[in-house]
Amino acid sequence: MPKVLIIPHYHYENEFTNFLEQVNSTQPDFKFYLLPPENKHTSPLKKAHADYLEILEFLDRQKRYLSLWEEDLLISFYDGVITALDHGLVNLFIAGANIEDLYPCTAVVSLQFISWGILEQKYDYALQRHALFHLVICCLIGGYTKLVAHHQTYGCLLDFNNELVSFNRKLQMGYYLCSNSQSGCYDAMQSELYGHSIISLCRVLKNGIDQKRLQVIIQELIMEHSIHQYGFGDNIAGDKVMGDKIDTQINNSQDLVQASKDIKNLR
Repeated sequence: MPKVLIIPHYHYENEFTNFLEQVNSTQPDFKFYLLPPENKHTSPLKKAHADYLEILEFLDRQKRYLSLWEEDLLISFYDGVITALDHGLVNLFIAGANIEDLYPCTAVVSLQFISWGILEQKYDYALQRHALFHLVICCLIGGYTKLVAHHQTYGCLLDFNNELVSFNRKLQMGYYLCSNSQSGCYDAMQSELYGHSIISLCRVLKNGIDQKRLQVIIQELIMEHSIHQYGFGDNIAGDKVMGDKIDTQINNSQDLVQASKDIKNLR
């Protein structure tokens, strides 16, 4: 069972408390954990701007330090601007590597879209959680499937979002995988190794939101926004376990040294 470990930003750490229990009880293929926020000043995650390759290389080193397997996914939230200079892209929402790529099963999510006002204006924590969880699911898709982003905008999780307004449409649709009459992502997902678990996660997360209220707020955002250029990075480069286990949320007082010891005890 692959582990999915999330390094949150300290501003949004509490948003994941209920998320862990929800996603771990929904599907049998992934086990989610929450690590402490990154606090090393030398980390690229402390820079105002960083290229995705620098960040993914750093996360790959962290995986080795934590004695994780290659197929374990490490996701970090980053309060800075992600660039992909080799692809001519700046201000990425997300960048990650597939299990078959360089720095396998690593992903970074930029929080700049929140600090730029896409959600902060509304001060709506439910909507913030909705956006953060969407991006976690996108990291899963990028890390464990062969599905690729499409430039058509349906509100699908596989939409290649290069504008904030199109990302808002994705939030409005709510964990949507497009139909055969569009780009066929739902059917394609069902044929993937972990596809059914990803679909189950989409379903339970969608059911956990107030759809009518969300539709109103996001529609207002779509109408009000000035458009910033923003991109999605291509993937370039369970039943709840009971008994003797560490808690999925590693205590804030722990650092990565202690986290590493706890994770090793799972082997």
